[in-house]
Amino acid sequence: MTYLGALQGVDQTLVEAAEIDGANRWQQIKNVVIPAVAPTTFFLTISSIITSLQNFTVIQSLTDGGPGQATTVMSVNIVNTAFLKYETSYASAQAIVIFAIVMIITAIQWRGQKKWAND
Repeated sequence: MTYLGALQGVDQTLVEAAEIDGANRWQQIKNVVIPAVAPTTFFLTISSIITSLQNFTVIQSLTDGGPGQATTVMSVNIVNTAFLKYETSYASAQAIVIFAIVMIITAIQWRGQKKWAND
């Protein structure tokens, strides 16, 4: 739904101008449509990554990280380390690692988004 809104927000005069300049359909998509929806792609990518790293409640309530360790994700492991094993310092370190991963991915996406937004 979000992409549909972003695609509807693409300025059709730019697409028509590219068509008049002789751009084929692929060139129109690559040079006009993709840069126009790049901010939406940035937002959805960052939101999806953060949500997937925080996916705790569904896994905890349905499988409790099992069978075995098959569905244990980082957030479930942090909670188990902190509240079942009582190793809070190790759990804090794991949480900081998740934070660092999210920040690195966000910085990479931010640089890529700036490239598209300024063209």
